[in-house]
Amino acid sequence: MATLYTGGWELQGVEGVLFDKDGTLIDAHLYWGKIIERRSRALSDHFGLAASLFPGLCLSMG
Repeated sequence: MATLYTGGWELQGVEGVLFDKDGTLIDAHLYWGKIIERRSRALSDHFGLAASLFPGLCLSMG
């Protein structure tokens, strides 16, 4: 088993992690655009990217 750490918390006794990008478990297609937007914004802010790169970054994430 593993322990996951992030921010100010930890989750102990993790036996597995599921990733569901294709919507098999949860149909997130309605939210995918907003998820991409938020991820792109976080990357842009973290790396100090120019605002002009934002649309291309969103498109490259699919």
